[in-house]
Amino acid sequence: MFKLFCLIFVIGCAFAEPPPSYLPPNQGYLPPGNGGPPSGSYGPPSDTYGPPNGGNGNGNKPPPVYGPPEDATEPAKYSFEWEVNDPESGNEYGQKEERDGDNTVGSYNVLLPDGRKQIVEYTVDKDGYHPVIKYEGEAKPNGNGGGYPSGKPNGNGNGGYRY
Repeated sequence: MFKLFCLIFVIGCAFAEPPPSYLPPNQGYLPPGNGGPPSGSYGPPSDTYGPPNGGNGNGNKPPPVYGPPEDATEPAKYSFEWEVNDPESGNEYGQKEERDGDNTVGSYNVLLPDGRKQIVEYTVDKDGYHPVIKYEGEAKPNGNGGGYPSGKPNGNGNGGYRY
């Protein structure tokens, strides 16, 4: 009986239809608006793809331009300064900077937890960033600069920087 079943199976497989082919379609998709067939139809593939209706996605307006115009001839020039002084939280810091073309001069400062004020004065030019670091005041074990005045997070004083 088993031999008969195997014989029928082999004969059935020999005369069975081959499975369907899963090859890609012969025609590629052509998006609407590229001068090809109407929307929803298929045609030969296009060399370029653009947004629908040949536009650029924003109502056929030119794309936005960021940064200075290509014909900008004026070098960058600015000046700013800011300062924070909040004795209750111990926050004290600031910055000032001036730029004229490729040359920048500035400084920033911060009150350190040990009570000293750190000041960084810097210049920036075509050769890079050039800082000079200075300190004002004396470092104190108990500090007064917003850090941990007793030297410990749970010590007496303002308890550290608060936000």
